[in-house]
Amino acid sequence: MQDSFQSPSSTSKPVDASPAVDLKDVTKVKRYNSHPSGIECILIIRGMNFDMGSAFKYVFRRQEKEFERSLKSALYYLKDQMEHRLQAVLDTGCVALIQKVIEAEENESARSFYQAVWAYCNFPHDRHLLEAIKAVETLIKEGDGNAA
Repeated sequence: MQDSFQSPSSTSKPVDASPAVDLKDVTKVKRYNSHPSGIECILIIRGMNFDMGSAFKYVFRRQEKEFERSLKSALYYLKDQMEHRLQAVLDTGCVALIQKVIEAEENESARSFYQAVWAYCNFPHDRHLLEAIKAVETLIKEGDGNAA
């Protein structure tokens, strides 16, 4: 059965809503699959709102792509979440996966970030967002460890 929807106009033809790209052909990018937990980032962020998912994604990929810029982007989304106070978790399945990321994370500051996100997803409170922001700021100060 083909996905389609009808326009409000009764004279319109159905519009094809199927994806233009066959998702089987999409290459999984290493930066979203290289965490020591073995968890693919998208499996977690699908269950979060845009701000929390974006912040999580940027910290998750920090070692693989534009370290400082990724972390500054994470800060932006955490501060946006604090300003707009959107529901953080849309699917509680992501919360259990965050726990696995915490257990596998080797960097103490990154682990603090993930713990703060986990806490915020379970018990939304500004204090948890502030802890996440502080952890990301610490990661920025620490640098990527790859500088010469």
